[in-house]
Amino acid sequence: MAIEEAAENSGLNASELAAIFRRGAYTAGCWVQGGKDDWLIEHVASLPLHRGRGLVQALIDHALAAGKAAAFSRASISFLIGNEAAQRCYAKAGFAFIEEKRNSDFDALTHAAGFRRFVRNI
Repeated sequence: MAIEEAAENSGLNASELAAIFRRGAYTAGCWVQGGKDDWLIEHVASLPLHRGRGLVQALIDHALAAGKAAAFSRASISFLIGNEAAQRCYAKAGFAFIEEKRNSDFDALTHAAGFRRFVRNI
């Protein structure tokens, strides 16, 4: 629903929205959706030059504080299966595995088996 709402708010028409869904169709077989009442954290990363300085942990802490201020009690984060650096960072921040979805077509296109989702209380 968020994509449809964002498309409407940005003035995209129905055919443009349909094109967006066609371009992302390869993820449909393995996408993991956060829980309905979860604070969703997306795309936490740093450039290689800046890794190892605690920046990702600081970004996650900031995102968790924003979720708590917005009255959420649980946070959710998803990442590509095989992204061991992300998995270590999220586990260090207190997140734990809850689910994963794999899809061979997705793997053939991206060389990642699918998506994994971690959660934690905030």
